[in-house]
Amino acid sequence: MAMSARTPESTSLLRMTTLVAIGVFCMPALVRAHGTGADHDVGVAFGAVIAGILGIGIAAGTIVLLTGLSLRPGMLAGFDRVIGIVLILLGVLLAVSAIGEYPLLATAGIVGGGTVAWSISARIGTHHAEVASAALITHRVVEGIVLAAVYLAGSAVGTAGALLIAGHAALETAAIAGLYVATERGSVRALIAIVLLQVGFGIGIVGGTLLALAVSTSLQVTVMAAGAGALLVVGNAEVVEHRNREAAPLRERWRIKR
Repeated sequence: MAMSARTPESTSLLRMTTLVAIGVFCMPALVRAHGTGADHDVGVAFGAVIAGILGIGIAAGTIVLLTGLSLRPGMLAGFDRVIGIVLILLGVLLAVSAIGEYPLLATAGIVGGGTVAWSISARIGTHHAEVASAALITHRVVEGIVLAAVYLAGSAVGTAGALLIAGHAALETAAIAGLYVATERGSVRALIAIVLLQVGFGIGIVGGTLLALAVSTSLQVTVMAAGAGALLVVGNAEVVEHRNREAAPLRERWRIKR
């Protein structure tokens, strides 16, 4: 089946989804900015963020599935490169903040979080081209854990990192649905994949939240630092993967010339 052209109706749906996403993502930040520092308020705000992220992810995939859209590889690769660079910068800022409070614990957290994220990334490999369900779900679990860690840090950097990871997850869900549409694998399988991705994302969020809330104040810095280390690894993986996709055609042309 050929890739469907983007219609005015589908464009309007995507714009509406984007506006809803912006509203959902920005609301908790606005609540924090107005001084609601109580634990109960933070819990409610974080719960709203979780519900919004999962809803946006499902909506993004469903809209792509219903409208027959498919994201171009070049567009997705460009987004991954930008998001990777920004995640690296946020990871650095979050790491510096954690080290300033508890240097030893923060260093241990950065190394630990980065090592775990790197180990998982090395096993799952690239996920955009292969579209392996197990790899994608694992990737979503890792990002869910990172999102919980950086958001519960309660800082502007943490909130920004959480928003970026959430947006990344929503875009990848839409991309997966588009790949299913392009390969005619069926709407039922596409819907199952979309739901499983959100389930994995939710499991990661719950795990990261329980970890952050179960430890003492000093160890929360370690959790935050672990999120920073994972941000650095995830961001670097996106940039490296983008470079590999760019270098592959150049290598092929070089072989042909030789």
